[in-house]
Formats: sequence, structure tokens, C-alpha cells
Amino acid sequence: MQLKTRLKISSVNSLTDGRYFAAVGAEWIGFDFKENADRYISSESAIEIMNWLAGPRFVGQYDDADEIFINESIEAINIDTIQTSSDLDLTKLSNKVQSIIKTIDVDKESSFDAILKIYEDEKQWTSQFLLNISISWMDIQSGGEWTVENLKTLCETHPTFLKLDFSEENLLNILEDIQPFGIDLIGGNEIKTGVQVFDDVQALIELLEVEI
Repeated sequence: MQLKTRLKISSVNSLTDGRYFAAVGAEWIGFDFKENADRYISSESAIEIMNWLAGPRFVGQYDDADEIFINESIEAINIDTIQTSSDLDLTKLSNKVQSIIKTIDVDKESSFDAILKIYEDEKQWTSQFLLNISISWMDIQSGGEWTVENLKTLCETHPTFLKLDFSEENLLNILEDIQPFGIDLIGGNEIKTGVQVFDDVQALIELLEVEI
């Protein structure tokens, strides 16, 4: 399936999730390995899911974990892409890590200039940034510290995934106005083994489909 933007899925924790998102064209599928995370998955379960899937690149999500934890984890699951919010010491990171996705939280108190500086300082070793935005799209459109133009500037500075309050009403406008490298959606929870509801995300996926 061809999509209008690149699709990254975070915090997959079931095979149902993995199969669904791989089938709709997700290029990255992430697993949250922090044990206190809401959608934590064990290394063993992640490996089982990865063995069933072909196509997506797998991402280990580590939030603020240190280099020791990350190195032990990627050794166990054999992946080369990590997602982190920490300022890691690259000299202490396993050479198995080939790509780093840097998560940056953005709220109304966040400084655009400060985040632009992070981009400039860290883009040489960061594959993509992921902006985890807790500001509504309506507020972004209305101006203030965070504007459409500010987000577009960041996306032009370095490849950037957006995580926002995507809806059927705003998704295509966001893609057109900001032109991100891709978007990040979160996996769902199984009702029971093998049964999962994808109604909300399916509506977004259908908007992303390119008609051929």
C-alpha cells in the first residue's frame, strides 16, 4: 500500500498490532522496552512479533534509559535502530546502533529557539527527530510560540516525525502545511488475544492511501 507520508508506529505490543500496521505500509514499528512504560513489551515477545513480520524496520524505544540498559537490550533483540529522549554518550553506545530517533516533547511552554538549537547541535548523529506535540492543532493554527511556520522550519531543518492530535478533519491539512518526513501513530490494545479494534486509526490510514 502506498501512503502520502511515511508511517511510524510506536509501542506495538501484540502480533495483531504488528501484522495490521505492516500490512498498511508502516515503515517503522517500535517496541517500548522501558519496564515502567504503559505499553511495555518484553524482549521475548518483541522477538516473536518481529519473526512474523517482513518489511518494517524495527525500533527499540528507550525513553530516558541509559547506555548500559540500551546496549543490553539491543544485544538481546538484535535491532539497530533506537528511539531515545536522552542525551546519550555515543562513545558508550553499542556499535550495533546504526540509527537514532531523538524524541523531543513540545508543549506550550517549550521554546522554539531552544528546540531549533537542539536540531542544529544534534542532527549530525540523529537519523530523525520525533516531535511529541501536546499542543492542539487548533492552537498551533492560531499562533503563539508554536506556529505552523515554526513546525515547518524544523521539518525542513532535519527529517522529522510528527506526533500530534491527528484526526480525520486535520490530518491532510497538517501534512500539506508542515510537510513532515512522516507521522507517528501509537499501536492499540487487544480486547483479547487476536482481537483488536482499529476503527480510529483505520480512518486515518484510509486518508493516507494514495489512489493508483
